[in-house]
Amino acid sequence: MTKLRPGAGILIGGRMHRGRSGAVGEIGTLRQVGWEDAAMELVAMELAAKELVAKELGKEGGAAEVFAAAGAGDADATRRHLAELCLSAPEVVASTFGDESVALGGVRLALDHVEREVLGL
Repeated sequence: MTKLRPGAGILIGGRMHRGRSGAVGEIGTLRQVGWEDAAMELVAMELAAKELVAKELGKEGGAAEVFAAAGAGDADATRRHLAELCLSAPEVVASTFGDESVALGGVRLALDHVEREVLGL
């Protein structure tokens, strides 16, 4: 159901909180929330964001340079760029997982399931 409707989730202790029935992110299905048109609005916002990124990529000192610096491991460039854009910039930390990040995330998800369902933790 990815990209079909909006959702929301809560991270607690760095892990997704799945709720009583495991229906994490399903708030977008509730008519009472009033998000019926949200998917179309998100598509419009995505298109506008893509245009903005394309414009920004052409600027000196813009996103292209920030992404290149981040790719080279220069987290300071990303921090400086975010400090200019955000009132309260998020913490920027270079990942040490590399190409194994997706596999490690899958392993963590499986371990969470075993801890919850088998061990009752």
